Amino acid sequence: MIPNIVFPCRNPLTGRRPTGSALPTVRALAAGLGVSPGTVAEAWGVLRKHRMIATLGRRGSVVSGPPTVPHPTRYERVGDFGDRLALDLAVAAPDPALLPPLENALLAGARTPRLNDYARTAITDGLLAAVRDTWPYRPDAWMAVGGGYEGVQLLCQALLVPGDRVAVEDPTAARLLDILEALDAQAVPVACDDQGPLPGSLAQALEARPALTDKEAGRCVREAARRYDARRSALAERLAERGVHTANRDGLMLWVPVVDETSALVTLAARGITVSPGSRFCVSYARPHVRVATSRLTRDGAPLDEIAELIALAASSSAARME
Repeated sequence: MIPNIVFPCRNPLTGRRPTGSALPTVRALAAGLGVSPGTVAEAWGVLRKHRMIATLGRRGSVVSGPPTVPHPTRYERVGDFGDRLALDLAVAAPDPALLPPLENALLAGARTPRLNDYARTAITDGLLAAVRDTWPYRPDAWMAVGGGYEGVQLLCQALLVPGDRVAVEDPTAARLLDILEALDAQAVPVACDDQGPLPGSLAQALEARPALTDKEAGRCVREAARRYDARRSALAERLAERGVHTANRDGLMLWVPVVDETSALVTLAARGITVSPGSRFCVSYARPHVRVATSRLTRDGAPLDEIAELIALAASSSAARME
């Protein structure tokens, strides 16, 4: 049992010590509390694990500051294209033209009876009614978030402590890796094919213990999903015809295998096209590839044929050939 430990406070009103404040040594605090040094050391370990204090070598332990905000380093641009960028295939973002109109949803939110209620409301009754029946199980609580990755970040912050292992598909979403790194969690890669996680890889990872109710909006989302699938498939089929085979069958992008990642990026950049380096999305980078966003591609035959031809050229390029 770890006893409650009260730090000597500079501010008697809040009972808190400012960030960076030096903490007593284990022996000094143990003597003052009348407990063993091992008990204090164990308590210090728990606080350190939850990032409440930090140990700075000979400078001793200090009170930690607020948690760092995950920085999306994997989304930063590769190089400076200047005015040569003709086609951006690096960011797999939704096509604004395929998003449902949100005017009515915003108006409905502004008219909610509890709009000016100062009580904390995790989710409105209308939104809860819209999503409750779509959930595969009955959760203990609900909370609305501003986006998918905001929800993932809050979930990870609530459940993970530094050193925890998390099984992730490999390659995976760059933001997920950013979030796990910021929390000092260890990502355990799970290899996948076009059918999903490979059983052997998943078993190995587990050993490490690691909308709106508007009908028109729903129709827009389903139509967008169909068109995203068509755009991705159209490029995948053209690449396959050119000897470049991709495996994934969903999402807003394609994982394209290449001979050499750097050479592929340079080959496309020289022709005004940017894609993302695959290494940024992997825990274990076993096979070179690039990530090509397909969400905003055209289905017009000639332009798509030209794009596929350039990507196939980049996929087969290597450092030796570039020289």
